[in-house]
Amino acid sequence: MYRTAMIASRQHEQPNGKGFPDALFGTQMDLSARMISAACAYVSLLVGCHSSRQCTSAEAIDVMKAKSAEGSLDYDVVEALEMIILHEGDTTAHKVQANALEENIW
Repeated sequence: MYRTAMIASRQHEQPNGKGFPDALFGTQMDLSARMISAACAYVSLLVGCHSSRQCTSAEAIDVMKAKSAEGSLDYDVVEALEMIILHEGDTTAHKVQANALEENIW
């Protein structure tokens, strides 16, 4: 249970050391935390949490690649997520609706 709590508490860490709560740098972050961070960023872009419009999968990946280039997301994790999306056959026409996500979570 401790490990789960540690991973969950570090989703706001960034590979460049500018995250919180511990300002961890690079691989000091657990891989699971880096994956959760990327997944949260991806879903936030798809549902439009931080902007007035929703992104397509391709747009979200482009934004995430830019964030990984500046160090706020793990480059390898973003690349792996892109490969998974491409492998699963996701298209830019698909968008995630916030209420559908909510129904699946609750």
